[in-house]
Amino acid sequence: MKLPKPEKNLAAYESEPRQIDAFKISMETRGFLRKTKAYTPPSDVSERFNSIVNTVFPANWEWNKELSDREKKFQLLTLCWKEFNHEIPNSMLTAMNSIGVETHNVLSTQFLKL
Repeated sequence: MKLPKPEKNLAAYESEPRQIDAFKISMETRGFLRKTKAYTPPSDVSERFNSIVNTVFPANWEWNKELSDREKKFQLLTLCWKEFNHEIPNSMLTAMNSIGVETHNVLSTQFLKL
């Protein structure tokens, strides 16, 4: 006796979570869609940032110069974090080529809470 093939319920299949959907959710939570706290830059952000730059770098430091010294970069970002109570997201850190201009731009940008 041959048993009949069960009919596939495509509607049930479509409603089940698929592995690719789980992967997408995982990437969203690890990547650029991480929660950030709200940040409104102070009106004197430029003056305060310049003061920090002057304590970390020599007077002849160029704003557009690529920063290859990781210790100086860490020192600058740590002082900025303390001064502005604002962390720069990792996704932006990796894109920074010239630390002066790009760090100033991030600190001058308002962040909405996600």
